[in-house]
Amino acid sequence: MIEESVANQDDVNHCRAVFAAGAGQSEVFSTPGLPALAVLTAEDGSETKVVIVQIEKQVGGSMTVVGYVFPQGGSGMGVLEDLRILEFSK
Repeated sequence: MIEESVANQDDVNHCRAVFAAGAGQSEVFSTPGLPALAVLTAEDGSETKVVIVQIEKQVGGSMTVVGYVFPQGGSGMGVLEDLRILEFSK
């Protein structure tokens, strides 16, 4: 994904983004720089380090959706409130 743009399906297909919300559904969430190292807290309280590669804010709503990858492989998405950002890349 190109920073400062909303991801589309082509970005997902080419592994540049984890999700594509659809046209007009989300907007760029400004950050000091991606990727960012973070800790994901699961519902059971367990914590896992992840690398955030995408953050988009829901248009007209309060939800901020995050796409992340696991250092050991795989990816996921969640809400910003479930992550504690440790360090931005820039």
